[in-house]
Amino acid sequence: MTPPAAPRFLTATIARARHIPAGRWVTIVALGLIAAQVAWRAIYVSQSWFLVDDFYFLSDIATDQDDAAWYFRVHQGHFMPLSFVLVKLASMFGAFPWTAAAIEICAMQALAGLACWWMLRTLFGNRPQILVPLALYLVSPITMPALTWWAVAINQLPNQIAVFCAIAAHVMHARSQRWSHALLAAAFLVLGFASYTKTALLPVMLAILSVAYFANGKVGHRVVTVVQTQWRAWVLYLAISLGFVTTYLSKRPPSGALSGSFAELMSTTVLSSFGSALVGGPWNWSPFGDGPIMYGTPPELGVVLAWLLIVATVFVLWATRTRTLRALWMPVVYLAASIVFVYLGRSFVLGLIGGVRAGQSIQYVADSMPFVVLALALMMMSLQGAVEPSEPRHHTLLKRRPPSAVLAVVAAAVAIGSVVSTARMATIWNSDYAERGFVQNASAQIARDKPLLADVPVPGRIVDPLAAPRNLLSTHLAPLGRDLRTTLMGTDLSTLTVEGDVVPAVVDASPRTSRDESGDCPYPVQDTETLIRFPGVIDFPLWMAVKYRSSTTGEVPMTIGFQSPRIVPIERGQHTLFIATTGAYDRVYLQALVGQRLCVSSIRIGQLLPEASQ
Repeated sequence: MTPPAAPRFLTATIARARHIPAGRWVTIVALGLIAAQVAWRAIYVSQSWFLVDDFYFLSDIATDQDDAAWYFRVHQGHFMPLSFVLVKLASMFGAFPWTAAAIEICAMQALAGLACWWMLRTLFGNRPQILVPLALYLVSPITMPALTWWAVAINQLPNQIAVFCAIAAHVMHARSQRWSHALLAAAFLVLGFASYTKTALLPVMLAILSVAYFANGKVGHRVVTVVQTQWRAWVLYLAISLGFVTTYLSKRPPSGALSGSFAELMSTTVLSSFGSALVGGPWNWSPFGDGPIMYGTPPELGVVLAWLLIVATVFVLWATRTRTLRALWMPVVYLAASIVFVYLGRSFVLGLIGGVRAGQSIQYVADSMPFVVLALALMMMSLQGAVEPSEPRHHTLLKRRPPSAVLAVVAAAVAIGSVVSTARMATIWNSDYAERGFVQNASAQIARDKPLLADVPVPGRIVDPLAAPRNLLSTHLAPLGRDLRTTLMGTDLSTLTVEGDVVPAVVDASPRTSRDESGDCPYPVQDTETLIRFPGVIDFPLWMAVKYRSSTTGEVPMTIGFQSPRIVPIERGQHTLFIATTGAYDRVYLQALVGQRLCVSSIRIGQLLPEASQ
């Protein structure tokens, strides 16, 4: 009897697979893991959207502010010309081009995964053990802030790519002393500096790596050895780093006074956020305001178990292999220096939300993951070509190795926790949060109706008033281009509610004028200058709403207080003229056109806010 076709095909496939070399299997599995991670996270990225800084970048480009100085400025403490290039590329694909931004993010995530794999196989060979640190990098929720938020992704993902590749190229140079490898490492260092300020710590990490693994003896002798054998690389690194520091300091605005508790920031970041996230946490997230920004809030038991697992892992590796603890210098030094960077560069944030809250922000430690991956690999495997690599102990210090079943359970728990933590965070970013709902709804209605909008601030619930003048409708929605029409003076203007709905504008105030506005013509305007007086207002930005009735359409002279005269538009019929005003005043002068019957019913002066619209 002839066997079925499917079993024959399966049998043949298995037979062929048995002849595939082990290294090729590692490559297949590694590429499969990277592809699966990108596909998995692409589901979340595709459903996320822009937030805060993303709108700043897009509106700057829409208002033609993206000159050379714009690319080379310091934004929120970051010198990031490459990141701004990524913004420019995405902005070419529409008003709020999330699809283009998501493609950028997913492409960079794929490159970061490939860079991690390249680093691991370059340093340790294409052996099965490299799949463990690679899988940790791919599954860890600690890197999620670099995916869901575009402004973070364009900083941290290029940096992660640069870190992995610079380490690989530097080790290649340390082995061979070839000039080409030093140039390659320097090129990736430039890539990192062009996107993320914390790249300044990368040369320090390369120095630790060289001193710990490519020299021997006392520290002084090790340093001399590294300088003698790797001088080409260090000349390049030093020149590039000095150039970056000089450029950065010349462009960085003066920093404010330090605020917040450094001790709280350090303890919360290390013990709670970093520790739990390494093993699949934080499992729980707490929202910041109405937006999708989330704080990691792991349960206390989870934090304790996380650190027990971390300490146990380090202990087992130390007990079974030599020279393992020196690998911890890189993540420890990087994490400590990174927290100092956050404290110095985010003092205003610490002053607003405190050290504990800032320490719960996972995005501040996400960039440490490459060095965690490298440290784990250095403890697990021998660094090829190193003078003093980690090696298996001849006599293990463990009386009994952990059973395979226990290791499998722990690995499964970390993986499941990572999936849960990632999904819970991404769910919030995939929701219709306030800023997203406002912009998307407003964009649709503005594109459909082309309303003339009063150029007022976006509702404070959507954009912090402290962001002024970036919170004006003309700025925040500038990417809409010609569809967006805003003005500081016009007839029957519209505004936006907190949900982004277009509604008629109103001034939230009682009439300033004293005559009954329901009368036939409370304030007739003559074709000579006509004075209308009312209780004065202080020097403060306010809106004036002049309710009138006119027999014809035209433009008439108007003077507010003792300011310069202006020409205002008047339309036939009953309408309301809105004017943004400044200064103190207690009168207006109006002059009708010859033959025009113009009557003012009332004048209101106050705030024109989206929340006040009815």
